[in-house]
Amino acid sequence: MVRYLVISALLLGLSLCMAFYSDMFWTSAVVLPAWIYFGAKIVAASVRILRNKDRKRHLIILGSALAFVGGLFLVVLMSDQGLNALTRQREQALREIRPILLKYKDDHGSFPKTLDGLVPEYLPRIPDILVNAGQHDPYKRITYYLVDGKPVFLYRYVRGPDSRASYDVVADVFSRDK
Repeated sequence: MVRYLVISALLLGLSLCMAFYSDMFWTSAVVLPAWIYFGAKIVAASVRILRNKDRKRHLIILGSALAFVGGLFLVVLMSDQGLNALTRQREQALREIRPILLKYKDDHGSFPKTLDGLVPEYLPRIPDILVNAGQHDPYKRITYYLVDGKPVFLYRYVRGPDSRASYDVVADVFSRDK
């Protein structure tokens, strides 16, 4: 029983660490085996309870396994760390800055090389959601660059290797890696 609780605590702790310090792929790589482990414990404890073998001990195992599975669901939910909300806010800000970039192009004949070119003539300051100041998490960074003279924003919308998204200002199109 002690070995089970130690293994359970280690799996849950490792899953939490992965959720906070890694991407969704590695979080899933830890959480999936943990779910299998706890699932097997739930089935085994349920069978033993039905057979009336050491009921109290197996009820404790069943209850704790269910609690750990619930904890794993929370790990998966937390692993996003606000990236979905940040993506929604950014996409709204990108839609709002689009007409300003198009106006700049009409006035100057080309788009600005950096967003700082919009300040102060077109914007009092760049929206905070589009600035990387103090942003150490690579999944929460956003990049503005020109491709053949057309502005593109590149950012991440979820944690994981296939999580790049971009916004083509001229075409007014958001695209995501699948």
